[in-house]
Amino acid sequence: TAPIAAPSPAGWIVPTIGNVRLDRLNPGHVRAVTTAVTDAGRTTTTARAVHVTLTQMIQAARAEGHTIADNVVMVDAPRVATNDRTAIPLDQIATLIATAATTEGGVRFHLALLYPTRQMEILGLTREALDLDSGILDISWQLQALPYVTGRSGPFRIPEGYEARHLTGAWHLVRPKTASSRRTLSLSPDVAGALRLWQAEAPANPWGLLFTESRPDRRGNARPMPVDPKSDTAAWKALQDLAGVRHPSGRYWHLHEARHGSVTAMRAAGVDEATVMQIAGHTSAAVNRRYDHVSIERQRAAFEATARAITAAAPPPDAAAGR
Repeated sequence: TAPIAAPSPAGWIVPTIGNVRLDRLNPGHVRAVTTAVTDAGRTTTTARAVHVTLTQMIQAARAEGHTIADNVVMVDAPRVATNDRTAIPLDQIATLIATAATTEGGVRFHLALLYPTRQMEILGLTREALDLDSGILDISWQLQALPYVTGRSGPFRIPEGYEARHLTGAWHLVRPKTASSRRTLSLSPDVAGALRLWQAEAPANPWGLLFTESRPDRRGNARPMPVDPKSDTAAWKALQDLAGVRHPSGRYWHLHEARHGSVTAMRAAGVDEATVMQIAGHTSAAVNRRYDHVSIERQRAAFEATARAITAAAPPPDAAAGR
């Protein structure tokens, strides 16, 4: 078998064509991986990076003596996309947050819109990551599907020194890529309240995950499972439909643009850059600050100011009703 790719490309390659024998690979399988990436809302630049990794895997497998057709490695890589990504404007953030409050589990997107978090950080949140009495959110793990050594069962390909906790199937909780991504955030009162309500309503699951989705098992019985990022992206698009918001080009906002939007909102609220960087996980000062009272209080003030800025930018009720 081909050697393991970097975790992010493998997350597209393995679920899409991981069960295909090497000697049966064809150009359609390569294109299917590209389609999986772009259908999930990622740019063709990301698809190109995944394509390059897949090609390297195929070439390595051929060097080891595996038979793979020549035309498989002749598929053209996707072109680099023109990047039109930007931050979601404050008025649309306000509309999306208000709309999310009316949907089941919508606090998941409230977190994404107010806090500069990554999709898999939110999907990997557990009940033990929350201290609602103190208003603390601990970002120390993220959800990740890890590839099997062979097929769809047995041991997983886990790089040396890679800390992972198995959940079910290929799903694991893994440590963020960088130490600075492990951080403790102060919860605003409205988010803490919404999370408290959601904890009481959220379906129980054996892993303590805050967010799950119901999927049938092999016997057809519905059971909670970790949220697949494709399902999460579909829910994000459905929220935009419900809220009546779009990117200026007319496309859906990418979920990562919510992260950019929250950073922009903090800056618009006058939050100092050092605090913004710490909250976003861009500096080593953000590592494990759970008991740093000064840091938490500074964050709390930052989020309160940001929430006020978002509220001030909200469109009038009559404008929202007229969409």
